[in-house]
Amino acid sequence: MYDQIARYYQLTHADLTEDFSFWHELIASLGTHVLELGCGSGRLLPHLAKKAHFVHGVDVSAPMLTLAKETIAQLPIPLQERITLTDADMSQLDLPWANDTFHLIGIPYNTFLHLDTVAATQTLKRIRPYFAENGRLFIDIINPFFIAETPSDSTLLLEETFHNPDSDETVLQFAANQLDADSQTLKITWVFDATPTQGGAVQRTVSTMAYHYRYPHQLQLLFQECGYQPLEQFGDYDRSPFNEDSPRLLLIAEPVR
Repeated sequence: MYDQIARYYQLTHADLTEDFSFWHELIASLGTHVLELGCGSGRLLPHLAKKAHFVHGVDVSAPMLTLAKETIAQLPIPLQERITLTDADMSQLDLPWANDTFHLIGIPYNTFLHLDTVAATQTLKRIRPYFAENGRLFIDIINPFFIAETPSDSTLLLEETFHNPDSDETVLQFAANQLDADSQTLKITWVFDATPTQGGAVQRTVSTMAYHYRYPHQLQLLFQECGYQPLEQFGDYDRSPFNEDSPRLLLIAEPVR
């Protein structure tokens, strides 16, 4: 779903750093082997490698992983050597070498929302063998109550304007939302209009994806059905308690042995 807009995604998320300290705290308390599911263009990978001895990133988008490799190649050699990548759908992930390996398995910033019930269930079951003793699962999503309040409007609204240095283009990012409260699905259509800085024809790129939002009690039931014990939930990276007004929903669980 990100193949066409991988570079745009990387550019619009370049300044997202708020979650770094939370990941660092988890690594410090749990251990040094980390599996990141949905690593994308590698925004988190260098920062995980600074704290962990071994970081393995998984993503289903080849263009995203190409950008991640470029990011990794710019790191000091000791950090590069701590990071490995796999091109795979997390719901079909097969890492036989990874059994009992990871102290922390994380699904970062909203990535879990891309999984419908079948894919989410398959993912949680697939990764259970990969946890080391006392390993933990960490999922980071936007507060689902916020998503449920999204206006369902097919009108394209301008979200952001940014510069693409690769092509020297000015890019206008638009979005339109379609909310289905019954299925708890938010369909988002993103439109990127790129114009050369010196003038010229507009190049339009369109990408549509769905967010499958679940409330805390639904997520806890999902964890239990897939063999996990819910442990903690927070409303932001400062570990504040979760409530309906919290910006985030951060969930920590452990596999049942």
